[in-house]
Amino acid sequence: MYDFSHGGDEGGDDGRRPLFVEPFAGSASLSKAVREYEFDVVAVDWGNNKHVTKLEVMDVDLLLEKGRRTHKALFEGRSRAFEGM
Repeated sequence: MYDFSHGGDEGGDDGRRPLFVEPFAGSASLSKAVREYEFDVVAVDWGNNKHVTKLEVMDVDLLLEKGRRTHKALFEGRSRAFEGM
């Protein structure tokens, strides 16, 4: 398990902050909290999300093949990436 007390300031092998992806983000509260630890954050939900979001949410329908390819592409080239649900 990742020790979040160090935040994302350590950088990965690629020199970038670690990535946190929150699929089915809803209000994106988890993404907002993780961003405070200096992670690059991508919150993902579909266009019919009814929640008021706490930060910008990427409109991707993960039921569609195109959506799953987009989701997979988020992780490419990242030495440290995490996904929360």
